[in-house]
Amino acid sequence: FLATQSGGSLMAAPGLLRTVDDGATMVRLGGGLPNTGFIAIAADPADGNRVLAGTDYRFDLAPTDPSIPSLWRSTDGGDTWTAVYTEAGTGIAQRVDSIAWGAGSRAYALVDCSLLRSDNDGASWTFASFNCFSAMAAHPSTADTVYAGGSSGLQVSTDGGVTFAPSP
Repeated sequence: FLATQSGGSLMAAPGLLRTVDDGATMVRLGGGLPNTGFIAIAADPADGNRVLAGTDYRFDLAPTDPSIPSLWRSTDGGDTWTAVYTEAGTGIAQRVDSIAWGAGSRAYALVDCSLLRSDNDGASWTFASFNCFSAMAAHPSTADTVYAGGSSGLQVSTDGGVTFAPSP
């Protein structure tokens, strides 16, 4: 999978692409996705048919449209998509900086300065904490452990992303 956006990138149009031949050919995905830029994508390592994708607020077509959902989910390898998260009431579109699959049914997403957590394979999301991290990774066998980094250095949470402390 490849997430693309137009404007300054090598790709001509925003969207999501998939390859099954090591990049020799790329197929643009649709199946319910909006015609907008995507910046994050992650396939569940336990089930490659489960894929999460996140939009970028710097897309060309509707840069301030808060009605475009930020997080999208596919359960069939990217053929069809369902919106699973929209930040209501903000008046601006949201940027998904990172998505990570954790242990069991756990997934995490960094949406602007919020860490979101899903306990049902990305079908629904809850707020975990407010932290302006730029990257994140979930522990593959411990659902409540997530690592995140940014200007504060590498941080670790052992309570599902509610609190963070410097990593030892």
